[in-house]
Amino acid sequence: MNIFVLEDDYEQQGRMENLLYQLQEKHDLPVKRLEVYSKTDLLLQAIQERGSHQLFFLDIEIKGDPLKGMDVANRIRQQDSQALIVFVTTHSKFMPLTFRYQISALDYIDKFLDKEDFEARVEAAVLYAQKQNRKTIADTAFNFKSKYQQFQIPFEDVYFLETSPISHHVVLYTKTERIEFFTSMNEVLKQEPRLYKCHRSYALNPKNVVKIDKTERIAYFPNKLTCFIARTKMKGILAKVEGEIE
Repeated sequence: MNIFVLEDDYEQQGRMENLLYQLQEKHDLPVKRLEVYSKTDLLLQAIQERGSHQLFFLDIEIKGDPLKGMDVANRIRQQDSQALIVFVTTHSKFMPLTFRYQISALDYIDKFLDKEDFEARVEAAVLYAQKQNRKTIADTAFNFKSKYQQFQIPFEDVYFLETSPISHHVVLYTKTERIEFFTSMNEVLKQEPRLYKCHRSYALNPKNVVKIDKTERIAYFPNKLTCFIARTKMKGILAKVEGEIE
């Protein structure tokens, strides 16, 4: 689990940091990163992973900008639909804006709550994130971990993977994005056996194939995306997608 805090008040920074360390010890949480930032750009630069193991506690007003934290949350949500976001703020009047921004915040915690209630709300958010992190995601998500990166993406959104022109990189195509990262095709396939290697440079999710051109040996996906199929893999891929396409 990674926990990030955006807060420009030093007293509140200390309050959050101490509480989170206490919760980590109390529940023996496997927290890989626990970092506190007062500057929005530094927080955004620090985000290298994506998934429900990413928990953000964001103040809304930063450096006098009453909606800066909301803008940061929107940028986080655009790059990571699975991240968990909690607002910790004195500006409860801005709560309805979370719906307008389509941020899907996990909680909205008022700094003026009494100590017991405040800590209980933060603890509930942390334990929820840990519960999500512990779930068996094999049937629900494409999950890839390496020394440098970690991804959790709904497997139903995965289209295909291809080797990149950049050495030791692969490119993942999904329903909404293109993600390039450092690894090898074989390493991904070891961790995600539901992908089918249909070509030396491609591996696909059979459930998202919408059409196969047997003559040109091309697999078609939504959004006009395509990948190649090796001659020797055609029989195998047809068997894989049988029943998935008409």
